[in-house]
Amino acid sequence: MEYADLDWKNLGFKYRETDYSYISRYIANDWDEGKVKQNRLSIDEKKLDIDYIKQCFEGLKAYRSKEGDIYLFRPYENIVRLNRNCEKLLIPNIPKEKFIKALKDVVRANERFVPPYDSKASLYIRTFISEISNQSNLKIPKEYIFSIYVTPVGPTPMNLSNIIITKDRKRIDEVSNSTKSLKDKELIYINKNNKLEDINNINLFVITKNDVFVSLKSSTGLPSITKNSLMYIAKNYLNMKVEERDIYLEEIDNFCEIGTCSTKYMIKPIKSIIYENKEYIVQNNKIGPITNELYDILRGIQYKDIQGPKDWVIKV
Repeated sequence: MEYADLDWKNLGFKYRETDYSYISRYIANDWDEGKVKQNRLSIDEKKLDIDYIKQCFEGLKAYRSKEGDIYLFRPYENIVRLNRNCEKLLIPNIPKEKFIKALKDVVRANERFVPPYDSKASLYIRTFISEISNQSNLKIPKEYIFSIYVTPVGPTPMNLSNIIITKDRKRIDEVSNSTKSLKDKELIYINKNNKLEDINNINLFVITKNDVFVSLKSSTGLPSITKNSLMYIAKNYLNMKVEERDIYLEEIDNFCEIGTCSTKYMIKPIKSIIYENKEYIVQNNKIGPITNELYDILRGIQYKDIQGPKDWVIKV
């Protein structure tokens, strides 16, 4: 197998064209077998009713081990979350076996785009389900597509970031629409009771001064697979007490490390929290030792350098 001609150590996180994608269609109350195809998606415009379209998606990654094998990270959690969202939108579920087979098939077809182990890059996988309807009303449509595309993405080093806490949701929307404004910043909403809420698909966690891993329990944040993985690692690999609960502004002085997590960058350590023109410095503007350990263990499991729990990494 020859690798694609790419600068593997300088990929960044943006879409690059690959060879193949996957598509399956839901017609007559059942999914067809599905197939890997050339990397183009064609839809009859008469069937695409934008006013009523429903769609949900998942993102995950594939990693190449030191031995050259390729692994998916926690795909069974992705299909559970995807189907949960499908049920909310009255979209037909994807059978678990079909989802896993489709992932393996499309990754194998694009094997030359799975970055080499030494690059510490990965293959980002976007799966989505979208309805296709030729109706101009609110009836439940009869046709859907399930598609997967992939692209190689670079490693995401733990660069220190800041958290801006605000009570102004309008400001959050304005800043969220500006990539430049969000550089090296995360936004957290605080309600009238000084309780923090996750925003923008990030998940907040803190390490307290008595070595408790606390994950923010939030009704607005994404049910994060990365966050759940870190909670497991903190408890079972670092022997820490783990809590998932509300977090309040007045607790800041009891935090010695703070971070956010996501599929894209795994962990983003926080160096300061800014609220109403006051800045709270965290860990002397350095990455904390526990945050470092969490990152190293999680990455080690993803690349098969460290033995993970059963079914966390699935060989392609």
